[in-house]
Amino acid sequence: MLGFLAAVMNETQTGLGPIGQVAFALGNINPSDELYRTVGLWIVAWGILVTGIAYASGHAGTALGEEDIF
Repeated sequence: MLGFLAAVMNETQTGLGPIGQVAFALGNINPSDELYRTVGLWIVAWGILVTGIAYASGHAGTALGEEDIF
């Protein structure tokens, strides 16, 4: 939790997301590079999309043969 808090505080100061902060610390980017600012947003959007597709198809959290275990 402290690491997450530190990342959020650093993001508010630098304007870079977590991936952009790592890349900047390694000297790979300029702080104004938009790609690294939005990569986290795209990862979250992909997760929401995949979760929505799973729920829409009715297979969210299920595995073949899962009923046999219980």
